[in-house]
Amino acid sequence: MNKLYFALLGKLILMAIPGLTQANQQQDRLLLQTSLWTKHFNPDPIHNNHQRLINLQWHPQGYAPRRLTEHYPQMDELDWFFGAARFKNSFSQTTHYAYIGGRLNFLQHQMLQPYATITGGLIHGYRGEYQDKIPLNKFGVAPAFIPSIGVEYRKITTEFSFFGASGVMLKMGYFFK
Repeated sequence: MNKLYFALLGKLILMAIPGLTQANQQQDRLLLQTSLWTKHFNPDPIHNNHQRLINLQWHPQGYAPRRLTEHYPQMDELDWFFGAARFKNSFSQTTHYAYIGGRLNFLQHQMLQPYATITGGLIHGYRGEYQDKIPLNKFGVAPAFIPSIGVEYRKITTEFSFFGASGVMLKMGYFFK
């Protein structure tokens, strides 16, 4: 199972590399996040609401995937990023998520920047009796898509991430420039 997970993760990274040559000389940003609060929409006594999330995102400035922006030029307006997270899932199992994402900034008011993000990648960690709690997890690795809304003030971010129809997580982070 782990070989398949790392092979798929490697493929995801290799698909993104050709567009890295488009990055300009502006300063890249690195975001470190953690979870503050989690709420399941349909709570169950076995649900874990303390995810202990550690999330790291790399925001290369000026990056846009060539193949995607050739056909959809408006996608060039997104702030593209790559990330990896480690957390305890709803069933207290150590879980990993590797992804690529896009961030759309809304109206800016001085140092306050509201935004929305969507990430898509591979999740690994739902095992045993909980393996079927996420779709398409037959081999221990499943695709995942996570939308979020947030606000950035100076270098600090606060965002709500929605994990499917299961719940919401409040995260806080800091941008290192």
